[in-house]
Amino acid sequence: FSRQVDFDKKPIRLDMAVTEVLKLIRASFPSNIEIRQELDKECGTVIADSTQMHQIIMNLCTNAYHAMIGKGGVLTVRLDTQKVGARLLNASDKIQKGTYVRLIISDTGHGMDKRTVERIFEPFFTKKEVGSGTGLGLSVVHGIVSSYNGAIVVEREPGNGSTFLIYLPQHSKHYMEEKGNSQEL
Repeated sequence: FSRQVDFDKKPIRLDMAVTEVLKLIRASFPSNIEIRQELDKECGTVIADSTQMHQIIMNLCTNAYHAMIGKGGVLTVRLDTQKVGARLLNASDKIQKGTYVRLIISDTGHGMDKRTVERIFEPFFTKKEVGSGTGLGLSVVHGIVSSYNGAIVVEREPGNGSTFLIYLPQHSKHYMEEKGNSQEL
């Protein structure tokens, strides 16, 4: 968990990573959970490791699934760009003013109370039943996002779901497709 590893950071398109992960999870989610995606394909690139981006998306979608298990609901994954100003700067000590690619993952599940939100990024904290989770997922997500000088904002309403907003610095607004890989111009 604490081992520092060198990752293959390069310009990647998050819309492609989201599409790949959603293809994987559609087959494992029950039919009473609807998956919606709203991806801005013009949001450019971020400097990141694609495996870590898949890990973030998969973890947050899996947590959303657990919040809706049984009664069903809607998982919505959005991707856009956002100019970051003073309001968000107060939410994170690492984030700078600028343009960010924003990944939004929301669910219509049971939501979280204030006390839970205050602890969700702590290692080994979990509200899941024994055997259903280690409590490391959100801690790892937080660590990855922080390592990219990004931020995570959590919005929640008990009984009405949760929303995770991940801000990652935009590397470039331009890219070209070449043999299936994103290339910076």
